[in-house]
Amino acid sequence: MITRLVLSAGLLIAVLVAIALAQAPLETAPLETAPLETTPIMPPAAPPPAQEGPAPSPTPARLPDQQTRPLAPVPDQGTVRGAEPLNPLLPGATPAPDIGTTGEPTEPPPGPTRAPDIDTAREPTTLRPGQPTALPYGQPTTLPYGQPTTLPPGQEMLLLEEGQVTGLPEESRRRWRIIPLLSGGVVYDDNIFLSNQNPVADVIWTLSFGGIYELGDFRNQTENYLSAQWIGNPAIYTKNSEQNAFNQYAALTLQYRFNRLVLRLDSSFSHVKGANREVNTITTTTEFRNSLLFRYDYSAKTSFDLTLSQDTSLTEDFQNNSRYEGSAGMNYLIMPKTRLGPRGALGVLTSTDDPIQFYQQALARVEYTPLAKLTFTLEAGLQFLEFEGSDEVKIDPVYSLGVQYDPFPGTALVFVGYRNVVSSTTLEGQDFTATGFELRVQQRFLQKFTATVGVGYENDSYFGTTAETPTDRVDNYLFVRPSLTYAFVDWFSASIFLEFRQNTSTQETNGFDNNRAGIDILTRF
Repeated sequence: MITRLVLSAGLLIAVLVAIALAQAPLETAPLETAPLETTPIMPPAAPPPAQEGPAPSPTPARLPDQQTRPLAPVPDQGTVRGAEPLNPLLPGATPAPDIGTTGEPTEPPPGPTRAPDIDTAREPTTLRPGQPTALPYGQPTTLPYGQPTTLPPGQEMLLLEEGQVTGLPEESRRRWRIIPLLSGGVVYDDNIFLSNQNPVADVIWTLSFGGIYELGDFRNQTENYLSAQWIGNPAIYTKNSEQNAFNQYAALTLQYRFNRLVLRLDSSFSHVKGANREVNTITTTTEFRNSLLFRYDYSAKTSFDLTLSQDTSLTEDFQNNSRYEGSAGMNYLIMPKTRLGPRGALGVLTSTDDPIQFYQQALARVEYTPLAKLTFTLEAGLQFLEFEGSDEVKIDPVYSLGVQYDPFPGTALVFVGYRNVVSSTTLEGQDFTATGFELRVQQRFLQKFTATVGVGYENDSYFGTTAETPTDRVDNYLFVRPSLTYAFVDWFSASIFLEFRQNTSTQETNGFDNNRAGIDILTRF
C-alpha cells in the first residue's frame, strides 16, 4: 500500500510539473503579490488519527499576531503529544506560528495556543504538549493541550491566493463575504495508534466542508468586525471502521471599538477523534475556549490590555481539564522598530481527580522589526506553580520566541522556539515541561507550485502533581514533513505530503515510529 501511494504521489508530481511547464511563459516574470487580506486563522479539518489533548496548562508567553502573513502550514498531526483531537500527536509541540508583521501584541495566556486542526489528511505537525502558537491580536497563544496551529481545509490556499488575485484597493472591497470551504483527501498511516509494538496500518479518507462569514473590518481587524466559521470533517478508516469519526470545529470572533477602547470576544468549539501520542491510542476530545479582550490605546505609542480567558477540555475515558485566567500588560513603542512591555497573568487549573493548581506569570515582551520583511518577537519570564494541599512552589522559566522572514515574494521562513509548563490531559496527577522548536520554510515557484518543509523537535519532562503520582518520564519527539501544492486555478488546488514522526521515551511503551503519506484536494468559492 505504501509503495502504491509513493508511486501515485510521484506520478501526480510529474503531471503537475508538466502542466506547470506547459503553462509557464517563455520569460520568467517575478511573482507579484498584492497585500494579503487579513483572514482569520481557521483550523483545518481534524485528521482522524491525530487528536490533541484537552485544555492547556499554564503556559508562558505568546507569539505575535501574524494574520497578514500566510505561511499556512498543512496540518500536521504528529508533532504534539497528548490526545490530539485535531492532530494526532500532542505533547507541547508547537507548529510554526504566524508572526504578523503588524507589530500588534498578542495576549500570552499560559499554555500554547494554536488554531485547532480538524483535517485528518492535513494533520498539524505538533501533537499536544506545550505547543505555542501565534494567534490574532488578543487571542491566547495557547490552545488546548496539543492543538495544532494549522488552518482548516481550503483555508491555506485561501491565504496564499487571496493576495495574488485581489488587486482592488481597500475602499473598493466588500465589507462582507461568505467563503464556502470544501476539501477531500486520503492518507496512508502505518501506525494509526502510535503503538510501540505491533503497529496497525490503515488508509484514511477525509472530507472537510463548511464556511466562513465575515462582516465589517475583517481584513485589517482594527475597527468593528464579525467572523463566524464552522467546519465538519468526516474521517473514514478503510480497515478499522470502529475508529470512524465526524470531527467538527466552530469559532466566533466579535470586535467592537469605542474610540480608544477595543473589546474583542473569541469563542471556539472543537470535537476531534484522533491519535494521542501521550497515551499511544486514539482518543476523543471536546474542547471549549473563550476569551474576552479589553485594549485601550492610550496614545500612538502606548496601549494597555486586559484578557479574561477560559478553556475546558474533555477527553473520553481520561482527564477533564479546565483553565481560568486573567492577564494584563502594556505595550510601548520605545523606538520606531522596537516595541516592548511587561505582562502578568494569574490562573487556576482544575483536572479530574487532581489537586487544584494555581499559577502566576511575570513576563516581558519585546518585538523588533529591523526590516519590513523581518520580525523578531520574544516573550519570556518566570512561572510560579502551586498545588492545593501543598506548600511546594514550582518555579520555571518560560518563553516564546518567534522569527518570520519573507526575503522574496513567494518565500517565507518561520521559526518558533518555546518552553511551557503543561497539564497532562490524559495522565492523572501529572504535568510536564515542554521545550521545543519548529522551523517551516515555504517557497512558491513556477507561479503555481508551493513547496513547504516543516521540521520540529520537542522535549517533554514529566513531574507529579501529588506525592502519590511521582514520575521521571521524559519524551523526545521529532517530525519532518515536506509537502507540495499545485494551484490549478485560484479556487482549486491539490497537494501531496510525506511525514516521518518519532518519539523516544524513558518509558519504552510510549515510544513509536510513524510514517504517513497523503493527497489533498482543496477548493474555495
